[in-house]
Amino acid sequence: MAEERLKLENEYNELTKEVVQSCDKRKKEIEDGFAGERVINDRRLTALETEKQQLLRTMEEEKRSAKVQSETLQQTIEQCDILKRAIEDFGLNSKPKEYFEKRFWEIQGSIERISLKYFHDIDGKVNALHLLCSLTAYQDLEIVHEKLVAEDPSFSSVPIDDSDDSQDLRTAHA
Repeated sequence: MAEERLKLENEYNELTKEVVQSCDKRKKEIEDGFAGERVINDRRLTALETEKQQLLRTMEEEKRSAKVQSETLQQTIEQCDILKRAIEDFGLNSKPKEYFEKRFWEIQGSIERISLKYFHDIDGKVNALHLLCSLTAYQDLEIVHEKLVAEDPSFSSVPIDDSDDSQDLRTAHA
């Protein structure tokens, strides 16, 4: 029995030793696996943090870009509003050339009627006025003045030039 007991104790010790070795081996495998996973996870974490920083920078750039685009859009909207008001206020539209030519001749006729209204009672001065208009285009004011004086000597003291004072004197003299 002592032998058997010794044999059993040896067997028990061997089995315990094998189980301990097996557990230690398995523990080492698991620890190595965890260490490997930890390294992989740390790399993934670093990569994710880097990607997060890049995404945050991209997001900030996109926000700035969106803000600039929003401001540009707002300016464009304001310009469109101004243009719409200008079209409404000033009648800017695509009227044909003939319309503008007709309006030009109407305005020209109106100016001529007003001129004749204020100068019709001047004897011979209507012709002088027409002469004045045609010669003024050539900027030959001395000749205009001489011809005007020839038509009406009372214009000899009235200066002929483009100034407002000269025009007021001619109007007052008429």
